[in-house]
Amino acid sequence: MTPYTLTKVRDQLKRDEGWENFPYKDSLGFLTIGVGFNLETGLDNEEIEWILSHRLTTYYHNLLAAFPVVGTLDEARQGALLNMAYQMGIPRLKGFKKMWDSIERGLYEQASLHGLDSKWAKQTPARARRVMQQLRTGEWVQDG
Repeated sequence: MTPYTLTKVRDQLKRDEGWENFPYKDSLGFLTIGVGFNLETGLDNEEIEWILSHRLTTYYHNLLAAFPVVGTLDEARQGALLNMAYQMGIPRLKGFKKMWDSIERGLYEQASLHGLDSKWAKQTPARARRVMQQLRTGEWVQDG
């Protein structure tokens, strides 16, 4: 199949299936999103990896725009903050004012304590401990 054919079929599918950013029930009652993506049949591993990569890239750029200091940090600390941004979004992450102040000053022990003193840490304590350990030490935490 040629790229031209794929483009034409894509255009037809957008017209025929519609384009929805949020889940909806299709004409047969199946939970659907996007251009007729039946959520009840699930996603394959490649689709999940693509979505995750796309979202991580988007969140990383948004994180840098909101907090330029992130670009000066080592990769493990950037990863910790990206993990938080992915979970709670940039607007909620902006609420961690004491943590960000400590990060700006290079006080990572203090920053991690501020991160742990939060509603986020109470809601997801194991994750918060791992992420804050990574922020504190600058070393990747893969388990624990």
